[in-house]
Amino acid sequence: MSYDQDLKNKWDNYSAFAYAREEGIQEGKRRKAISIARELNRMGLPLHQISTFPGLIIEQLADL
Repeated sequence: MSYDQDLKNKWDNYSAFAYAREEGIQEGKRRKAISIARELNRMGLPLHQISTFPGLIIEQLADL
């Protein structure tokens, strides 16, 4: 394998891992927001108020 090909593979792998990491971070944020929304729902807050806290839309909260 040539140096250029090796370098390209290295950067391709780096990009793939960076993308996967960012996707994981976003999924974690989404799960945390849902967890907060569920807790607020248990406390008795209306869905239209809950949707303003974590940034979720009401349709996402309907199945809490």
